Amino acid sequence: MVLRFFMLAVAFFFMSCTDIVRNNPDDPYNKDKASNQLSSSSAVEPGYSSVDVPLSSVTVSSSSFLISDDSPPELVNSYNTISPFDTLVVKFKSELVDIDKLNESNIILSRGKLIKGKATTGKELYFIGTNTTPGGLNYFEGGASDSIVFKNLKNVDGYVKNRTVFYFYTYPILDNEPNNREEHANDIELIGDLRKGNGVVFAGVLDHKVGVTDVGIDIYDMEDYYTLKLKARDSVSITVINQEDLSLIINGPSGTAFQATKGKSNVFQYIVGFDYLLENPTLSINYPISVYIKVVDNDTSKPPNPYNINIKVK
Repeated sequence: MVLRFFMLAVAFFFMSCTDIVRNNPDDPYNKDKASNQLSSSSAVEPGYSSVDVPLSSVTVSSSSFLISDDSPPELVNSYNTISPFDTLVVKFKSELVDIDKLNESNIILSRGKLIKGKATTGKELYFIGTNTTPGGLNYFEGGASDSIVFKNLKNVDGYVKNRTVFYFYTYPILDNEPNNREEHANDIELIGDLRKGNGVVFAGVLDHKVGVTDVGIDIYDMEDYYTLKLKARDSVSITVINQEDLSLIINGPSGTAFQATKGKSNVFQYIVGFDYLLENPTLSINYPISVYIKVVDNDTSKPPNPYNINIKVK
């Protein structure tokens, strides 16, 4: 009986000592206790938790910060919509380490590729599509949803993001060659309802030099034609985003021409007049007519000139 009482007293003493260590006011983050499991340089810092990472899987970076899937670097924006001819820019909130040394083990992208050496800061990565136009312009697949998976990205503070995903969507390409004549014009209404919401957006490119004939004559792509149906008094809003200057010509009743300037807000308003009714007074005011939009760039010395067009009708 005396021996049993002695053993219980010893056990109670050790339990009390453990509570003293756990509640030591001089060590509120239990670093003394953590040092029995990790080195003192890898203790969990205030404001960070290792609950989401099993202790057996925790490793320590050279900057002595825990590598956790909840740590930076984070994406500034996880989704974007672009023209398929655009260079896709992915931005991070913090600067990445050795950004130009990232490779296939860090980046998974099925229908695009990383542009090496383009990054001017450690916070941005640049991507282009793997398809190529006859004029040599890279592009992503049009009208498609895609994603880029980033793995094991480390920032300058030593934090590593195990996995993060950037999603993007590309506008459809309506520029189906040959469309350099009115009779071959691409029908804009095939890709959506121009009278709903913000209308439709599509991408195209004036590819400039696209080849050479058998007798050595250069072949150029300098004009694209599109068509849509309009009625009298329809109001058409056209927004053009282009990399270089180009002209947009509307062929139809009250037709007109616009100059779309690089870097400008190229928004045009076009209203169909009643002129065409005078040619045949028996036609109804609601009789639809074909209107053609011609996109032109006459400078053959430039590289391919991609553009986006947003059209809505009211």
